[in-house]
Order: sequence, then C-alpha cells, then structure tokens
Amino acid sequence: YIIRDEKTGFNDIFLPNRGPLKQHIFLNYLFSLPYLSELEIKSLKDIIENMNNKIKLIEAMRLNIADLKVKEEEILSSIVELNHTIEQAKTTSHYNKSTGEYTTLKKELNEVQAKIFEYEHICNQYQKNIDNLQEKVNEIKQLEDVEKFYDDLVGFFPENVKENYTKVREFYDFMVESRGNYFKDKISTLKVNLKKLNTDKQELEKELEETSKILKSENYIEDISIVMDKKRQKEIELAEIRIRLKDYNQKNEIVEDINEIQHEILRINSMHYDEFLSFQNKKNELQSIFDELMDVTYKQHGFLDFEYDNRISYSNNSTTGRIKISCSIPDERSHGRLHMKINMFDLTWFLYRNINNLGVNFLIHDGSYSNPDQYVKGVLLKYLEQKLKESSSGQYFVTLNRTELLKEDLKELEDAGVVTTKLDRLNNGSNRFFGFKF
Repeated sequence: YIIRDEKTGFNDIFLPNRGPLKQHIFLNYLFSLPYLSELEIKSLKDIIENMNNKIKLIEAMRLNIADLKVKEEEILSSIVELNHTIEQAKTTSHYNKSTGEYTTLKKELNEVQAKIFEYEHICNQYQKNIDNLQEKVNEIKQLEDVEKFYDDLVGFFPENVKENYTKVREFYDFMVESRGNYFKDKISTLKVNLKKLNTDKQELEKELEETSKILKSENYIEDISIVMDKKRQKEIELAEIRIRLKDYNQKNEIVEDINEIQHEILRINSMHYDEFLSFQNKKNELQSIFDELMDVTYKQHGFLDFEYDNRISYSNNSTTGRIKISCSIPDERSHGRLHMKINMFDLTWFLYRNINNLGVNFLIHDGSYSNPDQYVKGVLLKYLEQKLKESSSGQYFVTLNRTELLKEDLKELEDAGVVTTKLDRLNNGSNRFFGFKF
C-alpha cells in the first residue's frame, strides 16, 4: 500500500489476492485508526468455533447414546448374575474360606484397575485440553512480531498500538494462567491418586497370587476363575461405557465456556466501538484532506467514509470489529478517474501522517498517472509539492512519461527541483534505468 505498481495496484483501493482482514488492518493503520479490533474479536470467535466443533463431535454420538445406556444396564445385570454365581459356588468349608478371600481380592483388584483406567483417561483428556489451549495461545502470540515489524519499518511502536496489543496479550495470558493451571492442578491430584492406586494394585496382586496357589492345588480355581474373568471383562466394558457417557455430558461445560467468551466479545466490541467514536475528529480531518484534493484536482466533491461494524455475529464470514473504508468520486468508471481516485485515497493518509508528524511518511505510485487527464495531473502534483514544502517532511515518488504532463507543468516541476531522474533510450541505452537495455 505504500508502493503501488501499475500492474495490480490501481484497480481498486484494495489490492487483489489478499485477505480482507489484513487489507483493513494495513489501511486502518495507515489512516491512523484503530486496526486490531477485528483481529482481537476474530481470535475469540476462532476459539468458539473450535468449541462448537467439539460439541458437534459429541452430538454426533447422539445416535449411540441410547444404545450405550442400554448396554450399561445389560452389563450391570450380567455382573449381578456373575456375582450370584460366584457366591453360590459349592465348596468345602476350607475352600469356602479361600474362595471368599479370592473373590474379595479379585473384586478389589478389578475396582482398583477400573479406577486406574478411569484416572489415566481423565489425565489424558486434561493434557489434551492444556495442549489445545497452548496451541491456540501460541498462534495468538505470533503477534509478538508486530512490535519488531513496526520498529523495523518506522523506528518505533505507537503507544495506542502497544496498548491494544497489550490488552490482547493480557487476555490470552489470563486464559493460559487460569485454565491451564486448573487442568495442571487436576492432573497433579490424579497422579497422586494413581500412585497410591498402583501401590494398592501391587499389594492386591501379591495377595491374590497367594490365595490362588491354595485353590490351584485342589483344581478348584479353573471353574471359578473363568467366571471371575468374565466378571472382570464386564467391569472393564462398564468403565469404558461410563467414560464415554461422561464425555458426552461435558457438552454443558463447553457451552458454558462458549457463553463466557461470547460475553467477552460483547465487552471488547463495545470498548472498541467507543474507541472508534472517539476518533471522530480524526475522521473529519481525513475527509477534509480528501475533499481538498478533490476540489484542487476536479473542482468536485468525493466520498471517503469509515464505518465500524458493530454487528455481533459468530459466523465465519462476519466482520465484527472491522473499520470498513468506502471511497468514491464522480465518473470513476473511467480508468483515468479510477486511477486518480486511488492516488487521492493514498495521498489522504500520506498527507495526514506528514501533517501530524507520524511514521511511514513516504508513498510511491508507479505508473498511476498514465491514464488520468493531462490537465489535472500537473495541478495535483504542484499542489502536493506545495503541501510537502509546508510540512517540511514526506516524500512522494511518482513515475511518468514526459508526454503525460503539459509542457508548462513539466517545466514548472523541473524548475522547482522535484524531478530527480530523467531517463531516455539515447546513447545506446546508457541513460536507461539500469544503464543498459534488457
């Protein structure tokens, strides 16, 4: 936008083949207006979109939820029957005691194993939540390059930009601090429990092995162990089903998180809209500069407007927070007028930044004066020369052919010393731009 070329730069005020979000960020920055509002809101909407995708995935299980609940009841019934079979087993008094101990130990071991399976699954889920949150925060933190970008480009990082950037960073740091620590604390607690459960498991397995030796010595264990193995398999199936049911019930938690982020979007949008309204004097000054350029060039009025999109929408195509830019002049369908409109559009932010001693106080238009009317080009260029002398700052570079200006206008500009380079094809091409024909 600070270096427009003849090939693609003058078909519209917006350049082709670029994302609308970045286009408006760049132009709003050049016009010294708030430019990170839409990006900040979009980042939150992206989080909501990811959460909605999780809900869709959970809801896709709806067809199986009823089946899972039926399966849960069936397994519970099977476990009850297996318990009854184990309890009714006929043995001698000696074996009754050993079998009772074996059954109790096996039950405790299965319960411990089920708990370990459940806690490990929950730990994995919490870790996934932390990883997903950190991945999103890392994407947001790519904005850290913004300060270096502006520091390299203009030599400083504007305070109002830094303030907006800091607000974005603080919000996402808060998200990492609060949500991330919450899940980490949960994982730490679960790991403590898992350590104890694994210790209990080892002790139970050791006791079970001793009891099993007694039963094996009398060939009793074969039948009862089959029944108990079936019961253990059923208990594992039951634990898996209940975990899936628990995952499905997490939908309400996700909806609650979405509601919180939506409230945050409302707050941020309201804050940025108020900020935009406070820039009314700046908008008036920009419109005044554009009107003056139109009056000097064509003795007509043009239209330059900035509008904040205050509509709250969570669709992918919504532009909540965007400061939209509109610009038009009479008869702009002709190539000459269209090119001149874009020239004056760029010159508006260029002159404003010079008047107010802001960074990026240079502009390059390559080939934009080929099509406009010969009589208006010189008028505009001489006016710009006067304005730049008044501000004692700013550089406006243009390329044009000698025949594209009236002779008297060209002479006046040459006499003013603003023609820095005159090229031609004479002397075997030595006076070309590169010094040779290519």
